[in-house]
Amino acid sequence: GFLRQENDELRRSIRACKQRSEVIQTNVRVAIGNCSEFSDEYRQLRETFRNLFFDELLANPNFLRHIQSSPGRDDFLIEENKLRQKHQHIIATRISDGEQCVVKIIRNKRTISDAQRINSEIGILQRLGHPFLNRIYGCWIEPDHMCVVYKHAGRDLNCLMDDYPEGLPERLLHPILRSLVDILAYTHTRGVAHGDLNPQHILVDTNNGYRSITVKVSGFGSILDENLEIHPHLKSFGSPGFAGPEIINGGGWDFMKADAWSLGCVLNAAMIGKRSYDQLWMRIFDNIHLVESEIDRIDFLDGLTTAQRLCAVHWPDTLANVVEACLRIEPRDRPAVRNLFRFESGTWGVLEGSQRSTFSSRSDV
Repeated sequence: GFLRQENDELRRSIRACKQRSEVIQTNVRVAIGNCSEFSDEYRQLRETFRNLFFDELLANPNFLRHIQSSPGRDDFLIEENKLRQKHQHIIATRISDGEQCVVKIIRNKRTISDAQRINSEIGILQRLGHPFLNRIYGCWIEPDHMCVVYKHAGRDLNCLMDDYPEGLPERLLHPILRSLVDILAYTHTRGVAHGDLNPQHILVDTNNGYRSITVKVSGFGSILDENLEIHPHLKSFGSPGFAGPEIINGGGWDFMKADAWSLGCVLNAAMIGKRSYDQLWMRIFDNIHLVESEIDRIDFLDGLTTAQRLCAVHWPDTLANVVEACLRIEPRDRPAVRNLFRFESGTWGVLEGSQRSTFSSRSDV
């Protein structure tokens, strides 16, 4: 009898809690409806103001001057139906010489930060001359999207890695690494960091059944100027899973060493395969800045160590050494990209201080 009475009392308490919860939820919905920031009228007014403000800025010839002076919509042949559809990339033809191009369509609402990022990229690329840089051929801004035209340079590294789930073969990895080291060393010596190196920004064009490979690097949207000062429109640095762990601290980055970390991430993924890379530590790292638990941070470090060991087991010491050097937690311990070398013997080496460490390669590719 006593237990039955206690159970009845518990059921009454549960019903009362549910009723209070429903009242609270109702009050919250009413409050949100009454709040100007959530009302439909407020959203419409805010959107109208933002568009008017953006168009007013575009009327200023000094605003986004690189975009405004670059080739625009009338300089390219584009299939209108594809432009209207929800494609992210479409093929176009440059009218002046008939060259094929790729139009990247940014379909999110126009934002000043997006426009400034692209404007910055165009400006920096105009003063850099390197064959592995993927040039921007044109850019224009439509009422509901932006279009950026790049040289057609094959598919990105992500797509290539899909063909090799266990990791790229050496014959493909070596020329890709050599190209990445070459372009990053070139830009770093000119005071320009990439800032967002990841497989989507590495374009690989394979010819004659993979017998020759051309690599182009794009996505210089997080680049720095010659004074190594980060552009004011940048609110973040790097992509999830490829940005250096120092991003957790919220600043004080060595941007060139952050590029070295991203290079190590790209190599790690290419050597052990996307799936292993993702399962071992990318997902943990992706959210580690949200996690206060020391256990999760330890899991991240353990996953990173395991991924590095997989490289050491299945790859020549030379390449595993490059990955280990780039993926050092402390930025000051990472090598400068320009200090990564591949010698005629096929060995890779890392110049650290006055000491150049070289390792024998199991194969010369």
